[in-house]
Amino acid sequence: MHKKRADIEEDLARSLAGYRGEQALHYDFQFLKQNHYSVLEDLRLENENGDFFQIDCLLLSPSYLLILEAKNMSGSILFDQHTRHIIHNKNGLERSYSDPLLQVQRQRIQLEKWLKQQKFPFVPVITQVVISNSDTRYDATSNHHFVYQNVTSRLNLPNRTAEFESAHTDEVLSAKLIKQIAKSLIKRSTPYNPDLMHWYELKLSDLILGVFCPNADCPSVRDPMFKVNSGWRCPFCLAFSRDAHLTALKDYVLLVGDEISNSHFRDFARMESVFTASRLLKQLSLPSSGAKKNRKYKLSLPKS
Repeated sequence: MHKKRADIEEDLARSLAGYRGEQALHYDFQFLKQNHYSVLEDLRLENENGDFFQIDCLLLSPSYLLILEAKNMSGSILFDQHTRHIIHNKNGLERSYSDPLLQVQRQRIQLEKWLKQQKFPFVPVITQVVISNSDTRYDATSNHHFVYQNVTSRLNLPNRTAEFESAHTDEVLSAKLIKQIAKSLIKRSTPYNPDLMHWYELKLSDLILGVFCPNADCPSVRDPMFKVNSGWRCPFCLAFSRDAHLTALKDYVLLVGDEISNSHFRDFARMESVFTASRLLKQLSLPSSGAKKNRKYKLSLPKS
């Protein structure tokens, strides 16, 4: 096993847990005040210093904006108000993480500055840390009132927003202005595409290359599909796919870059035929530059 694999799997598990926590909120949004909120997700905005800040979920209403930071942790969470960390206990194993309350406070400050820079009118920005796992217990070492006012369970989110609606009755944003703010946030949001190869100090030779079976139940995780007429065939489950190479190209964008040559495509997909690689790339109608052996194709990720 590669020496970096355990670190990557741990980071992946943490990212997936965060993603599932955010997705779990979607169910509860239906219980919020009807037609009162616009929901934006995965915002990454540039601040006045050229740095980026990220907001996982933002609710826009006529009276206030609400930043939600979902935490998907099972077991118990202790908000240590002395060290400003959280202590997560699961099955007797304790781990310490940075305090999400500090995180959302910084997000609030940066969002308020960003809105002011864009010359939007002042609107109150509220934050909530949402514990998305309904079985998770949380407590605080001190300053209990502050913690309980700023942390809630996913199931209690509709009640918490009702409290905010009662406290903020002045409608400072029209429906038109909410749309303008949302449009501006989406337009100026920059997706986060980290250089994973550099981050984990990997080389191309560290990767398992090839076009892999799209069948989720296939036992093969290391051996790629082989090219057959009009598609790809898995040597294990015998599944057939016409376009399995598209996933390999997406992986190439995320891991290597957005420009690919015939030679690089063959190496990454483990193909031998120059003609087949050329035909597959030309079928995609990709922007290209250069000629013959020097031709490079411009790749892009599909918009979600």
